[in-house]
Amino acid sequence: TQSTWGNDVRLCASCCMLLSRLLFKRPPSLASARYFSIAAKQPHRTPMSKFNYASSWRRAGDKIDFAVGQPSRDLLPLSLMAQATAQTFAAAPEQFDERSMLQYGESQGEQCTRESVAKFLAAQYAKPVDPNTIFITNGVSQAIDLVCNCLLSPGDSVIIEEPTYHLATHIFLDRKVNVHGVKLQQDGMDVDALEEMVKRVRPKLVYTIPVHNNPTSVTLSVEKRQKLVQLSVEYNFTIVADEVYQLLTFPSTAPPPPSLYYFDEAVNAGTVIAVHSFSKITAPGLRLGWIHTSIRQLDILLNRGYLNSGGGLNPFTGCIIQTLIDNGGQDQHLSTVRAALEERSNALVTALQENMPPSVSFDIPKGGYFVWLKLPSNMDAKEVREHAIAEGVSFQVGPVFAPFAAATEYKNCIRLCFAYYEPITLVKGAKILADVIKRVEN
Repeated sequence: TQSTWGNDVRLCASCCMLLSRLLFKRPPSLASARYFSIAAKQPHRTPMSKFNYASSWRRAGDKIDFAVGQPSRDLLPLSLMAQATAQTFAAAPEQFDERSMLQYGESQGEQCTRESVAKFLAAQYAKPVDPNTIFITNGVSQAIDLVCNCLLSPGDSVIIEEPTYHLATHIFLDRKVNVHGVKLQQDGMDVDALEEMVKRVRPKLVYTIPVHNNPTSVTLSVEKRQKLVQLSVEYNFTIVADEVYQLLTFPSTAPPPPSLYYFDEAVNAGTVIAVHSFSKITAPGLRLGWIHTSIRQLDILLNRGYLNSGGGLNPFTGCIIQTLIDNGGQDQHLSTVRAALEERSNALVTALQENMPPSVSFDIPKGGYFVWLKLPSNMDAKEVREHAIAEGVSFQVGPVFAPFAAATEYKNCIRLCFAYYEPITLVKGAKILADVIKRVEN
């Protein structure tokens, strides 16, 4: 039978209590019971297993899964990483102290690694980057969780844009906070609606993906960036800018607006925490990223017991990435990735334009990973997916990315990722999907 997450958790809680009484002759701990009680009340909380269904389905034969949001294996820089690793260990002592990368390391990240990252970013941004404003992390997810750990308490309010990266929402809900959604527009978050909501709920934190939003590929305009920072100062909240796609604008496209960090720096606001990752520009398995923020925010983030105890978050990998940056491998690979993503995006977009019925609309992405399809308003993307899976194609449906919107708001929307497959496979998948949509429509 079909059941909601809340019902599943309540059932799980009841089973745990019963098993505890049978096996141990005593009820479960108060903490365990409280966890299940709180989790059951989280709105639209979907078990993680339901988001991961696609991996096993994808492996079962010749499937095309547009839900996958990761680079393909041919876009992983194996030879460049092998070369950088060898160079790191072969470096002369005066150039590199191999012992330090095998130690705990500095909490903020090794100074030499931060200097290389800052140099790399300065070249990409065409703006100066102070290595003292860089904090080496385990990636965006860990960085967001760290920010939540430092700034949020149960019962606080967080505002997200909708649609947005659905798994970030889970990180916020893990902190037992109240999450509110503000609608996304063609030029980014509706900052006027945000201001009205800020007045009502007084958030501690506002989360945005300001460049090539996941799932819509929308980019926040310069004017809205300025207004967003202004609001953060006026109403005393922190902005978490998830800029994982900041460096993935296509080569033939004009660069996006600068990182939100620079809009913060321009007015000395100290309210923006920009989180970044090497997952999309190098390889996910590195589990390495960085935070770019003000000294004021860094003082808060670095004052954590587990950093004081454990030291740097990934000094070994950080030192190898430092070599990859210094020897030019990172720039080389980033150029390869951008070109490949544009080629794949063009292939998918052209196939959609040639095969989709006129009732389906979408914007052409300028970077990132995704195309956001809008079906006719009376069509349900979940129904379309059921038919598509029977034909060997799957995708992610719109409501997943807007858990606090009205149930029907994005039911006719589809996210397609073009990063994981070669152009020929993307074209094949688009044709199958178009045929399915035409059949459902008729």
